[in-house]
Amino acid sequence: MRSTLNDIAQKANVSKVTVHKALHGKPGVSKETRNRILKIVSEMDYSINPMASSLKRETLKIALVYPELEPEMNFFFRQIKQGVDDAERKLLDFNVSLLRYTCGETWEQQAEILKQIAKENLVDGVVIYCWNDKALNPYFENLDKLNIPVVTFHSDAINSCRIASVTAPDEKTGNLAAEFMSQIEPDSGHILLLSGNTTQKVLRDNSLGFHAYLHENRPDLKIIEIENFQTLENLSETIPKLMEVFGDIKGIYCTNARNSISLCTIIENLHLTNIKIITTDVFQELKPYIDNGIVNGTIWQDPMHQAYDAIMLMFDFLTAHPFTKGVLTEVKIGIVMKNNFDCFLT
Repeated sequence: MRSTLNDIAQKANVSKVTVHKALHGKPGVSKETRNRILKIVSEMDYSINPMASSLKRETLKIALVYPELEPEMNFFFRQIKQGVDDAERKLLDFNVSLLRYTCGETWEQQAEILKQIAKENLVDGVVIYCWNDKALNPYFENLDKLNIPVVTFHSDAINSCRIASVTAPDEKTGNLAAEFMSQIEPDSGHILLLSGNTTQKVLRDNSLGFHAYLHENRPDLKIIEIENFQTLENLSETIPKLMEVFGDIKGIYCTNARNSISLCTIIENLHLTNIKIITTDVFQELKPYIDNGIVNGTIWQDPMHQAYDAIMLMFDFLTAHPFTKGVLTEVKIGIVMKNNFDCFLT
């Protein structure tokens, strides 16, 4: 038999009004009581009919904070936007409004947006891609004091009060890239790792996973690591210098989409056909380099569903199926090569 609101109230030894407040994030319920009720809700598999509930309440407002960069740098975030668009269409019939706050590529810009959201206090929840895994935590705390929950996606916030996060299994992603590299490169030598912005947990853990796998399984492949996002000009100078200094660079792994295209351009211009290249993500601009064999494979992280699932988690928390804070959801990852590349293009 399906559990009712009254069942939840009886088991929690509170009123139905208190249960309703806890389920919908309304004031007047302590954090301890709210968490206890949400735990009982989860145990009893209780859920509200979201369609019926949407007819009775005011419009839910969910703020989305994510980067929108220049076209030549926006490969990954185009797919994030597609996930947002899909979620918006899904929620059209549920009286939900998605408010988009796009930013550049610094956490300081995101902090200003979060301050604005807190000052206005008009939204019911925030879904955010974090440019820094610690710097935004105080702003999340301010939102929490206003009973505005936060869900992060792709790039998480360490030890924050966010209620949930949707991401790729970051360390396993690095493991997967290293395993693939070890299979396609039989010889000993050096591997160049373009690790990107290491103030983000997602890229830092990715790199750690890559290091760990090769250290354990292919210690004959030594890693040279370049941190932070690199311009085409910077990489055009750095890569030939490293080739000359080490003389035995056998492969390159790039953990992010932006550096991937710059890397491919350089390798093509240098006519280097004997270096194994592994890139990240699947997007139209990468296809020529997959087709001509410059790129051996690319790591799929499903960014579209990371954004989509984060929004739907927030919707569930605010309406249909609240959950205890701290949920971590990981999307599936995989290796994409020439013969299945088109299957993953969105």
